Amino acid sequence: MTLRATGWILAYARMTEVGAAGDGFTRYNGGAMYSIELGGKNAVVLGVANHRSIAWHIAQALHSAGANLYLTYQNERLGEGIRKLVDSRLRGNDGGGAGSDGGEGTGPADGEGTGSSDGGGAQSSEGGNDGGAAGAGSVTLIECDVSADENVEGAFSQIAAAGASVDFLVHSIAFANRDDLGGDFSKTGRDGFRIALEVSAYSLIPVARYAAPLMPEGSSIVTLTFSASDRVFPGYNIMGTAKAALENEVRQLAYELGPRGIRVNALSPGPLDTLSSRAIHGYVDMKRIQAERSPLQRNITHDEVAKAALFLLSDLSSGITGHVLPIDGGYQIAGV
Repeated sequence: MTLRATGWILAYARMTEVGAAGDGFTRYNGGAMYSIELGGKNAVVLGVANHRSIAWHIAQALHSAGANLYLTYQNERLGEGIRKLVDSRLRGNDGGGAGSDGGEGTGPADGEGTGSSDGGGAQSSEGGNDGGAAGAGSVTLIECDVSADENVEGAFSQIAAAGASVDFLVHSIAFANRDDLGGDFSKTGRDGFRIALEVSAYSLIPVARYAAPLMPEGSSIVTLTFSASDRVFPGYNIMGTAKAALENEVRQLAYELGPRGIRVNALSPGPLDTLSSRAIHGYVDMKRIQAERSPLQRNITHDEVAKAALFLLSDLSSGITGHVLPIDGGYQIAGV
């Protein structure tokens, strides 16, 4: 299938006359043209740090497909950067409005994290469908410190107070102390272990807890993991343990929320240049080796991860839950 810039996917390429099967799809020689059209849907994206964040690329894909965005951020300092990013990249497309303040308690995101988490503050929203990219939704910035349950609850209470549902939820949050991303794993301290697991893994649980009451049947949650969850990547250390816990949570939550029509999946990208990847000891070698040994013989891109996220979030993947989807050029099948 081919994803076009307009957001349309052709299930079959041989185009003939339009049929009238009465199922809502345009027919092409017995096939159907499916649309990733998210107008009127709402997406909450946690983990945008800057323009290199995987979460940011996913947010852009959702916005281009018409979804209204709720972007969370950690504190005043980080919120200002996200505000500028939205102004330059999204509001420039859709003519959005006001500013925001507050913060998201994640530290750098996208599966490989260093930094700090704090938070507290207010919501601000901007938005609009007027102008720019056709069908682009509104954008709202909300504080959400995932290290404090009351802050997570407050963020989703603000969304509920606005009368909005949560159709899509993207959890792209990770944090570890820089000293724990290198050296001997056995030297990981108790506090470092707790912080990494609490922010990188546990945070999905309260986020899902407070989001689920706002999620209608057919909604979807996607988080970001890494293949260090079940193999050793020197330098990734405690984050591999955190990712193993996160993947187990995906299965547990998928089982719990499945009867309510809520799907939970994870994306497992190969190495990508993000703010947080710089802190991983041996990252450059990790990236080079994956490019050399993967069947596609290259590294993957942010846009490829964003397209995979769009698939898992949309109803094109309506029968998939509890799954970890690798986007690594096939590296996971290589034996050497």
